[in-house]
Amino acid sequence: MKIKKPAKKKPLFKFGRKDVKKNLFNKKIFFNFNFNKSWKLKTGLALALLIFFLPQLFSLKPFQKSFFALIEKTSSLHLEAEQVSLSWFSSQTFKNLKVKTTEFYFSADELILKKPLFALLYLKKSTFLSAAPSLKIRKGRLRLFYANSQKTTFNHSEVEIETRFDSNETKGDLRLNHFPSFLADKLLKSQGLLQAFLGQDFNAHIIFQLKDKTGPINIDLASANYKGRLFLNYTPLGITLRKAFNCSLRLDSNQFQQDLNPFAISYFKSLTPLKISIPKEGFFLPLPFDLNKLVLEKAFLDLGKIKINSHHNLALIISILKAHKLAASQTIELWCAPTVLNLKAGLLEIERLDILMEKTLPVCTIGTIDLSNSKINMSLGLTAAALKHSFQIKKLPSDYVLAIPLSGSFKKIKINKRELASKIAALMALHQKSIVKHVSGKRKSIDEEKVFSPSIEQLPWEN
Repeated sequence: MKIKKPAKKKPLFKFGRKDVKKNLFNKKIFFNFNFNKSWKLKTGLALALLIFFLPQLFSLKPFQKSFFALIEKTSSLHLEAEQVSLSWFSSQTFKNLKVKTTEFYFSADELILKKPLFALLYLKKSTFLSAAPSLKIRKGRLRLFYANSQKTTFNHSEVEIETRFDSNETKGDLRLNHFPSFLADKLLKSQGLLQAFLGQDFNAHIIFQLKDKTGPINIDLASANYKGRLFLNYTPLGITLRKAFNCSLRLDSNQFQQDLNPFAISYFKSLTPLKISIPKEGFFLPLPFDLNKLVLEKAFLDLGKIKINSHHNLALIISILKAHKLAASQTIELWCAPTVLNLKAGLLEIERLDILMEKTLPVCTIGTIDLSNSKINMSLGLTAAALKHSFQIKKLPSDYVLAIPLSGSFKKIKINKRELASKIAALMALHQKSIVKHVSGKRKSIDEEKVFSPSIEQLPWEN
C-alpha cells in the first residue's frame, strides 16, 4: 500500500525553469516570478483600506505634520493646527488654525472648509483668500503684508472674519482694518477707482446673507477721504442698490487712472467736500467689473471747489480765454456748480456744468465722454462775462453762451480754431456796430445753435 505524501504548500512566488538566468555578457540577473492570486487580493484590499482611512490617519497628531508638509509643498502655505478632522468627501475642520505666507498671516479659532480633501491638497494662496462662500470661520483674523508706494517698507492690514453656511445659505461678518485700496482694486478689477476715491487704505464692516448666491450686503466704509454706508443687493451677475447712495468725500490724488481721465488731469485736490447722490433705481454694477455694462441712469454730482493742474488739455482752454496769468500757474482753482450725469454702455453724458475759473472766468461745458474708447464729444461754453473779460465784448445778454465744439481723445483735445475765430470776430463786429440788441434776451449763439440749456436758478458764487 502506497503511503501518500503530505501536500506541499504552494510557495508565495512560483518559479519556472528559467526563473534565474545569468547573462555572461552584461553580467545581469533576471527574475521571472508570478504573484499568487490570493496575495494580490489581500494586498489590494489592504491598500484600499489604507486610502479610505487616510484622512483619519492624517487627523491624528503624529501624522498631521506630514499632511501639512504635503500642502506646503503643493501650495507654499505653511499650516499649523491643534486639532484636525479630515474627510474625503465631507467638510474639513481645523481648530486653532494658523496659515502663514510671505504675503499674509491668517488665524482662526475654528475653520470648516466645505470642500473635499483632494481640493484641499491643491489649495493655492489665491483660492484660499477667495474661498469665503465655502468657509465657516469663528474668530478669524487675516493680516496682509504689502509694499507701500515707495517700495521700501512693508505695511500690514487686518481682516476679522466670521462666516457660516447652511445648505444654500451663507452668512458673513467681515471687519477690514487698514485694507489696501490697490489690493481691493485688483480683486474687483475696478481700474484704480477705489484708490483714487478712498486713498491708500480704508476700514470697512461688511455684513452679508446670501441664499443661492443672492442676497443683501451692508457696508460701513471709512477712509481718510470718505465715510458712509452702502446698502446693496448682490447677485452673481452684479450689484444693485437697495437704498439711495449719498456720500461726501475729499479727494487728494495724483494717481488718477489715465484711461478714465478725459482731461489728462494728473493732480486733483478737493478744497470743499465733493458730493455724490445716486437714486436706488437705475444703478447696476456688473461682476466682474466691466465698464461697458455699468449702468448709471442718473447721478447728481457736486464737485464744489477743487484745485487741479493746468497742463495738457486745460492749458488749451486757458489759451482760448487769453488768461495769461492762469497759464503761468502750475495749478488752477475751479468752483463747480452741481450737475447731472448719465452712464450707459461706456458713454458718459454730462448735463450743463458751470465752472468759475480762479474766481474771475465763468465758463460751462456739456456733452458726452466715451470712456470705452477714450474719446470726447463736448462743447465749451464761453459766457457773456467770460467774453467781456477775455475779448472786451460788452452789452451781451447775461445768459448768452458762445458754444465751442471740443473733440478728440483724452490725451489731446481738438478745437476748430478757425471756427472759433470767426465766431469771435462776428461778435466783435456786432459789438462795434452796436447791434447786439438783436440777440438780446435770446438763449442761443450767433449761429442759432441751441447747445446749452439754462443754468440752475442761482450759481453758488452768485450768493
